[in-house]
Amino acid sequence: MFLQDPETGEPMADELIQTNLSGMMIAGFDTSAHSITWSLYDIARHPGVQAKICKDLEEVNLLHRKGKPATGSLEFDNLASFPYFNAVLKECMRFHLVAGGTIRQTVTETVMEDYVLPPNTSVWIPMVC
Repeated sequence: MFLQDPETGEPMADELIQTNLSGMMIAGFDTSAHSITWSLYDIARHPGVQAKICKDLEEVNLLHRKGKPATGSLEFDNLASFPYFNAVLKECMRFHLVAGGTIRQTVTETVMEDYVLPPNTSVWIPMVC
């Protein structure tokens, strides 16, 4: 199967396919690792938050403690039953964005306050909290 450039119909070069595939694989791994690492760090920095999450997990037997193994089973369908934990994770992801912004390109001449951007100008749009 050949991947084709949607504009020209020409087959994509193997190097371009490899570059894009590598980027997608790294992005999929790195974004998850980034979010998990910052979430664990932030939770560890706030003992009250950590205690509340532990209490919620312990109530459904999902917390392993010395001498008392976890006996519950975490299923995708019951993730919604942890609203506090979900809120904490969303807040961590809001504070520690994986992608700090996005890039757009002007199509026509664009005026932004006192600046005039000609067509085809790349504009960085930061996304910060």
